[in-house]
This record gives sequence, structure tokens and C-alpha cells, in this order.
Amino acid sequence: MSADVEATKFSHHGLTKSVLTLASGAQVCSYIRGLHDASQRTPILVLIHGYPQTSYLWRHLIPLLPASLPLFVADIPGYGQSSPPREHSKEYVGSQILQALGKSLEQHEIKPSAAAVVLIGHDRGARICHRLAVNAPLPSCPQNKLNVKGVCLIDIVPTLVQWESFANSAGAVGSYHWAFLANVDLAVEMIRKFGIGEYVESNIRRWRGTSKEGIERLDADDALKVYRDAMERDGNLEASCRDYEAGAGVDVRRQKEDQEAGLKIEIPTLLLYSEDYLGARYDIGKVWDAWVGRGVDVTVAPVGGGCGHFVPEEAPEQAAKHLLNWLESIAGDSHD
Repeated sequence: MSADVEATKFSHHGLTKSVLTLASGAQVCSYIRGLHDASQRTPILVLIHGYPQTSYLWRHLIPLLPASLPLFVADIPGYGQSSPPREHSKEYVGSQILQALGKSLEQHEIKPSAAAVVLIGHDRGARICHRLAVNAPLPSCPQNKLNVKGVCLIDIVPTLVQWESFANSAGAVGSYHWAFLANVDLAVEMIRKFGIGEYVESNIRRWRGTSKEGIERLDADDALKVYRDAMERDGNLEASCRDYEAGAGVDVRRQKEDQEAGLKIEIPTLLLYSEDYLGARYDIGKVWDAWVGRGVDVTVAPVGGGCGHFVPEEAPEQAAKHLLNWLESIAGDSHD
């Protein structure tokens, strides 16, 4: 089974599989390492994947990170082996992931308030991280028990900016799936008829880069089968479409409200992106300037060499180098 492939792969890197049931009744699957070492000085890296994938996205990056770094690698609710959530806004889904982290810390006899975290997300996971990063200073938010020290957003622009890009025909065609998947009933029916696994694989091949080495890494370790099987799990196809439905509704409305209210990211930010993929369409630093607070440390890090959308899989060495340099800048030598 693909689930066994994931667990075995991560176990080789010192991670243990955990499936926790939350107060909501939802189950969150994660892979964890070194939580007992977490502190304000040694932050937990919270890794959140994107569409149409699972935590397996991080399999090449994790071995390049120091073994001393605590890790919490979660399947997004409604993806992989995490059960579909009852709500699909990035705020709610993000809170479920952090609740699972909090519960994991308590199992290790660590108070969540004693731990610091760094949020690292790719694609939909980066959108979750963006939401959590904006919420981080707000006292009413569940993650305020955790000290969020920084956020790394991999290969995205803000959701509102993405939708606005549809005014350009090339932008609309390139991101056709945003509107398609948000029409949940139609999308579910059509994808089932096309073949769920076939749809997953066709999109991954559509969004990958041109580097031969990157493509080989993307395909390695039975990854495409893992992603196909995960989307074919009961409830996951609809849940992933509900994710995009929320992205066309509640998430974009919330970002409009944020901008009107002046709510922005107020923690150190790393913008890691594919130079030839997202970078070909946007001036990343310029786009995000309006979404980060004045004076906040922002690092813009392009990944070249023909890397496509799946940066952590296609170019893990470049991604790890940028990430570790950035962690050094925000956390001193705590990861040495």
C-alpha cells in the first residue's frame, strides 16, 4: 500500500507516523521527529504540502535538514491520510493542523507555549501558512499558544492576486483548475469519469519543470502512485475540490478584509519560488510587498535550473540551501 511506502520512507529519516483524533472528530496524519527537543530556541519546522499531493512531497528535502531540527510534517485534512474537515477555509484547516501539533507536544510532555514553530508550506499548504502567519499576532487565534517565528511560502502569490491574474488570458489558462475545481459537483463527476489517478498525474506532469534531474526526482520512490492512491481515498477528491471552493469564496473574501484592515504578515518571511515557473509570471518580491508589514524581514529566493512548481521535490538541494540560510538568519545557530 502507498501509505506503507510513505511511512517506510520517512522512518528511514527518523520520523514516526502519528494519526491523532481531534476534538472535532477529525483525524490528522503526520510524521514527527524530535519534538522533545522543541523550545523557543529550537523551533519546530511545520511542513505542509500542496495539491494534488501528500507529505511525501518533502521526502527529498528532509534528509538535507540537520537531524537536530524538530519536524512536524502533516497531511492536510482532506488529503493523504488525514480525514476531510468539516470546514475548508485555510483558517479552519490550519487550526486543525496546529491542534494536532499541540496534541503531539502534550504527548511529549511539552507545553505548546514552550515551543516555537516555523511554518513552511508549498502550494495549498503555503496558503494555509499565509493565513496562519497573518493570524499569528491576533490573541483570538488558536495558534497564539505557539510562538510562530517565521513563515516560508513556496511557489505562491496571494490568493487574491492569483484570482486577479485571471483577467489575463494566459494566467487564466495556466491556472484553469482554480475555477474548475471550485465547481465541486461538476469537477468531482468529470474527474471520476476521466480517472482520479489519471487527473492527478496529468496535472503533476503539466506543472513540473524541464530539468531532467528534477523530473526524475519528482517521479522517484513511487511518488506518482502515492499521490494517485491518496486522491482515490474515500472523500479526498471532493475534499480537495472543497479546498478550491473555499479558495474562491471565504479565503479570498478574508484576504480582501485583511488588506482593507491593514492586516499583513508581521514575522520574518522566506519567499521560495521557481524562477522559470511562477517567476516567469510575477515579480515575486514586488507582489508580496503589499502583503508583508513594513520593516518585516523578507527574503526572496528563486530556484533556477529548469525547476518547475514542485520545488522541494525537483530541486531539494537548492531549496534546502535557501531554507537553512534563512533559518540561520532568524534563529541564530539553533539548528547547527
